[in-house]
Amino acid sequence: MKLLYRQIPVLAIVAVVLPATLLIKDNYLWLDTSVIIAIYALLALSAGLSYGLAGILSVAQASFASIGAYATAILTIRHGISPYVSLILSLALPALIAYPVARAVNRLSPLALAIATLFFGQLVDLAIRHGGEFTGNYIGLSGIPFLPGLSTPLTFHLVSWGIVCVVAFLYANLIDSAWGRAMATLRYDSLRAAADGVDVPRMRTVAFALAAALAGLSGWLFAHHAAYLSPDSLGTSQSLSALLMAVIGGAQFVLGPILGAAVLTILLGMLPGQELIGMFYGGLLIVVLVAMPRGLIGAVADAVRYMERKPKQANASAPAVAIAASSATPVTDAALDCANLRARYGPIAVCHDITFSLGRSERLLLLGPNGAGKSSLLGAIAGVVSSSGHLVVDGKDVRRASADRRAHNGVAFVPEIRGNLFPTLSVEENLRSGLRLLPSDAQDAAYRHMVDLFPILAERSTTQARMLSGGEQQMLAIAMAAARRPAVLLLDEPSQGLAPSVYGILRNAFEKLTQDGIALIIAEQNIPFASSIASRCIVLKGGRLIAHAGPELLADPDRIADLFLNDHAAPSHAKDREIA
Repeated sequence: MKLLYRQIPVLAIVAVVLPATLLIKDNYLWLDTSVIIAIYALLALSAGLSYGLAGILSVAQASFASIGAYATAILTIRHGISPYVSLILSLALPALIAYPVARAVNRLSPLALAIATLFFGQLVDLAIRHGGEFTGNYIGLSGIPFLPGLSTPLTFHLVSWGIVCVVAFLYANLIDSAWGRAMATLRYDSLRAAADGVDVPRMRTVAFALAAALAGLSGWLFAHHAAYLSPDSLGTSQSLSALLMAVIGGAQFVLGPILGAAVLTILLGMLPGQELIGMFYGGLLIVVLVAMPRGLIGAVADAVRYMERKPKQANASAPAVAIAASSATPVTDAALDCANLRARYGPIAVCHDITFSLGRSERLLLLGPNGAGKSSLLGAIAGVVSSSGHLVVDGKDVRRASADRRAHNGVAFVPEIRGNLFPTLSVEENLRSGLRLLPSDAQDAAYRHMVDLFPILAERSTTQARMLSGGEQQMLAIAMAAARRPAVLLLDEPSQGLAPSVYGILRNAFEKLTQDGIALIIAEQNIPFASSIASRCIVLKGGRLIAHAGPELLADPDRIADLFLNDHAAPSHAKDREIA
């Protein structure tokens, strides 16, 4: 079924192109227009991969296409090399150039990155215009050979759309792969992606290079279709057009850029004059962004989802399971060991010399008033907050590891904010984004285990994360983190803002996760809930660890609140102490 789902874009293209071919096979003008649409579809798919999938706002896609076009033009004209051989360079050269460019700029903000790619495009344009005989200067290169074996407009039309079908097939498979899901997470929340084990800079670089190679393919096809290249053939205006095509069609979908290319190319051909192009582009973009923010394909998908949606009530009344902390056999093997751990935001220290250890399958409660440093401590362990000190997870020293490497080494983090999901991805897509660290043959079993843990997620598998209730979003966030079986799962205020009816579901889930061998550190201020889910606790105040407490104290929530969360609680400089 999944294999058939991946073929939908290709089948849709074939279903449209074949009947259209029968209608236009004797009309050279429409055949030429069809080839231009196919070329722009490839360029728009390049923009879709960069922006729609990975969230990289690039204004240089036509520049990479120009590099691919000039590469094949120079090889075929100057050296007589077959266009099919020069295709290799047209794909490889843009990707090889894009890779170091991406490494240099991928940490920039979206606006700064767009400006950087615009500047890169201008550099490419200058290099072409001042390339001497090598690039033909301002005049360009003529006499580019047509593709051998494609002697008629009809055959070129068919081959062009055949290439689009192959690219759509590969793109659909990429989106549904572990790599594609990792790229998709970058668009929404790079910090969450890093916490899920994605090497964000590397993944952005790979996505940018793949998009550049795809742009190079469109440039290769353009060169052998037009038989002439000039500096203005593939410039900044074409980059903006490709980006607009992707956005209008639906940049996050395989078919979106292709549909956008077809719609814009046909509508532009109907304009009475070139001076109206800017007004047309601006007006159409405003209409789409306001009325259809996910593009034409997104609007259709939303309409279908709305028609098919059936209201379902989540069965959130699972009975609470009281956890008897003393009934488990004590575990001495440490899942986490930290000593003199310090956390800081720039020059400001927020946690000071925190020392504690956590046994495997243990549930440790982290208590303290607002501003005590609970979230900062969890962030320091996860690697999303700068830290120093001794930190060992599952027997591995992770002091110098980045957040994504700590995820590989057994740390999973569920931040306090509910928005740490990927909002427009479905429940299943969100869950599978957290499975990429597992072997491929173990991912389906891990997915089933999580939906068994939270059955409502199975019912909501095709629902976008943004459409879930607060409790369902929290279940999904926990499932995403726990799915890869980390050694330590960090939970920041898991009950915040949730209905009491959800507490029982979370208790059951936490118990089952520890039975799976996962150790939990839970920061909470909901004392009645917190005291029922942990076997012991540590207390922070003013960024310092002021006390350890055992199960006897956890059985008395009122005493916990009185000791540590009220105004007369122990001062932040108090020496660590044990409390029965």
